[in-house]
Amino acid sequence: MNYDFDASFAAWSRIPVDDFDYLSAREILLLAPSQRKELIELASTFRWAHDRWRNRNGSLLQFMTASASPDKIALDFGCGFGLDAVELFKVGMGVILADLHPWVLLLANQTLISATNGGMAMKLCPVAPLWPYFDPGHKIDLFWSMGVLHHFPWGMQILRRACECLNPGGECRICLYSDKRWKEMVGDLPQGNSWDDLRFAEFARKCDAVGSWADWYNEEKLKEAVRDFADVAECVYLCDDQFIGAVIKPKGG
Repeated sequence: MNYDFDASFAAWSRIPVDDFDYLSAREILLLAPSQRKELIELASTFRWAHDRWRNRNGSLLQFMTASASPDKIALDFGCGFGLDAVELFKVGMGVILADLHPWVLLLANQTLISATNGGMAMKLCPVAPLWPYFDPGHKIDLFWSMGVLHHFPWGMQILRRACECLNPGGECRICLYSDKRWKEMVGDLPQGNSWDDLRFAEFARKCDAVGSWADWYNEEKLKEAVRDFADVAECVYLCDDQFIGAVIKPKGG
């Protein structure tokens, strides 16, 4: 299956906002500050509520912040609305925002400013489709990416790059579509590469309303994907088993 980056770039100016749909980052930026703040607060309530599927019993937030500590640096890759960055900032981390679209970066930073009464990102980091994909400008302690890397055919190469950017002792925490999600949506797991399976386009459509690529992972598949450069230190099911959450540590790190 071919991947059209230019089409995805344009489409990803619309961001997924929990329980709302995909919203235009540009249109949110044009809202009056009071309206945007109200939307941020409502979206945050939906994202972090313990009785909703994404953060059931607080599991997603706990996974994201398990290694967070003050005075360290986190990079939120595919930052979207910026809600995750807000929580990382609240525990005292410096935050770098990374995303494909400049409007999304601006929005995430505005969310950070609004939700933390003036806190700002250390850097707004654009993402490109070619190596090295992004330049944080700093060594980082935590690379966080929620529901993003499975939307790129080169998602594991982005993860390789992330490992290069870590300080000693740093780690990547990522959430990816799970094998259980694939089975629930399209049936038995494919033999061989997902994108060679006739159901891949169907899975992508069901999982990505604005893009054209979506893959699944489990612990075994992820270990094989990163074996040349990293180890999977932890892998758990999250978000009512729709995602796996994995802790990735560079080899020798």
